[in-house]
Amino acid sequence: MAKLAVATAAGGEPTWGYMKSILGLRGPGDGGFGFITAEGLGVEQARNLLVERFLKTPADWLLMVDRDAVLHPQSARRLMSWNEPIVAALAFTRNTPPMPTVFAEPSPYDVAHGSQIVGYRVQWEETRTWVAAHVELHEDGAAMMDDRPDDALVRVDFTGMHCTLIRRDVLEGLCPGPWFERVHPIGGPRGAGEDYYFCRKAAEAGYATYVDRSVQAGHLAGERSI
Repeated sequence: MAKLAVATAAGGEPTWGYMKSILGLRGPGDGGFGFITAEGLGVEQARNLLVERFLKTPADWLLMVDRDAVLHPQSARRLMSWNEPIVAALAFTRNTPPMPTVFAEPSPYDVAHGSQIVGYRVQWEETRTWVAAHVELHEDGAAMMDDRPDDALVRVDFTGMHCTLIRRDVLEGLCPGPWFERVHPIGGPRGAGEDYYFCRKAAEAGYATYVDRSVQAGHLAGERSI
């Protein structure tokens, strides 16, 4: 039976919303999972340490969860059901207005001007249309559709690590690390960092990244979830 490890890079005290999510999260099979944390480090150093610790466990899957995330209890099981190398829950930024962290292909402006710093297009219209058509996702934060439509899964160039499931063979295939590294502003899109680096490195090694729009992870702003 597949084993799951949940990992959080803790940059401060966790919120109650996050804690309730972790306490209610269901793993594969009997619902169990291991838990890994890394504290007192920069985000990229913490994520690399989490991967190193994960690879010393017998787990088959690593679920990266930010400490300001709010998860549906079945999030991990839904993401695992696709058996894809890297698959993230749908998440939105805390900016106003909130934007989906679903990025695909360079923007037309950057292509036309031959920009050395690529600004990837946010799949805003596609994501808004999808959410509008599925009432199950009209929640404050964490939500999940009862059924998993085949078109819920969309391939992306990169996404954030807010709630992202990574198969063990991906991390082993990218050894030795670093798996995460800050690349902004040279070599990466504006506003991106270690998450972009990881997805790009994985893609170069032949591992695709997806977002599952049938499961949504909330993003805490104080105790309120977006």
